[in-house]
Amino acid sequence: MKLNEQYTVENHIIKFLPKTLSYEYIKPEEFALLRELKNNYLIIPHLTEAIKRINNLTDDTKIQSVAREVKKLIQMRVF
Repeated sequence: MKLNEQYTVENHIIKFLPKTLSYEYIKPEEFALLRELKNNYLIIPHLTEAIKRINNLTDDTKIQSVAREVKKLIQMRVF
């Protein structure tokens, strides 16, 4: 086994996230295809699905409005 960050840390986190937190790991190659722009790290379909699920929303207008506000915050680098 190699001793580098990928083998000592990353692979364990990648296995831990789905089992414990129900997160989905997306490989960098696949993630690049999902992005709208090269410098954009939000995947809008995933974001809107999460907004809908977390807030029990069914109104697409409200969901899109929340997604727009999140995008604005990210662009302003509030986080």
